[in-house]
Amino acid sequence: GGVVPGGGASDGGGIPPNIARLMDVNLSVTIELGRTTHTLESVLQLGEQSLVELDKQVGEPVDILVNGKIFARGEVVTVSENFGVRITELMAGVSEL
Repeated sequence: GGVVPGGGASDGGGIPPNIARLMDVNLSVTIELGRTTHTLESVLQLGEQSLVELDKQVGEPVDILVNGKIFARGEVVTVSENFGVRITELMAGVSEL
């Protein structure tokens, strides 16, 4: 469960009934730390303890994707020994999910 902007479906906060029915639908959320490109040969040589260098530097914002579309950007944080992401910027067109 997450925090739904504008309140939940039960508060009558102006959410249309057809949208309120969808509030419990699960969405795939992906945090993308970076990307890289490798040849098939180099991928086949990967093993335990291999290092894969990404295209981002330490401290750069990470992308937050919802169902494969960019939703926001954020910064990596730790929460009780787990990793998390603090949202720092919402992308325009978020309502198009």
